[in-house]
Amino acid sequence: MDGENVEPNTALYIAEHVHEVKKDSQRILAGLSELMNQEQRDLHLSIADLCGMVIRANEKYAELLKKEIVFQLTCDLDLSTRHVYALLSVLNNLVANAVEAIPLSGWIQLRAELDGGDLVLTVTDSGSGIPEDERDWVFQLGFTTKYDEHGNPSTGIGLTHEKEIVHSFNGNIRLTTDEHGRTQFQINIPSKQL
Repeated sequence: MDGENVEPNTALYIAEHVHEVKKDSQRILAGLSELMNQEQRDLHLSIADLCGMVIRANEKYAELLKKEIVFQLTCDLDLSTRHVYALLSVLNNLVANAVEAIPLSGWIQLRAELDGGDLVLTVTDSGSGIPEDERDWVFQLGFTTKYDEHGNPSTGIGLTHEKEIVHSFNGNIRLTTDEHGRTQFQINIPSKQL
């Protein structure tokens, strides 16, 4: 295919699908990296540093999408993890989804706290939310609320992948709403699993 003869709509279609494939391959790579690094038990990162990395990456993502998003991180924990890649993958996907859910401007809050013996990670955003009739489906493989301008669906892999990772730590992930009805994803992981 000669680059000079490609229709603009075709080029855009290809670029969008390449982006989706890239996102999927990054998720797969993150999972594989976690498996390969299980033997490197001495690699530890604080939860505060990990959350900070997620915020910084998604500030750049929001900027790339030309969105004005205020990020708030609440994390005053003296806790670290050896499962850096797995937790980074989960949190980054949740926050990136929140960035994508906000039309032009808004806010995203990432909160990390201890509740009993569990690490609780909560992502809340000012986006339009997930309709109530779709909430039971969000963790099902292939389900998506994201469509490109041509009506083509996203892969629906992200939240299913996150759920599997969280379950591998004997934790759980759930979709709730905050006191104002805004979408909120909450992850609970026993701190002894970190």
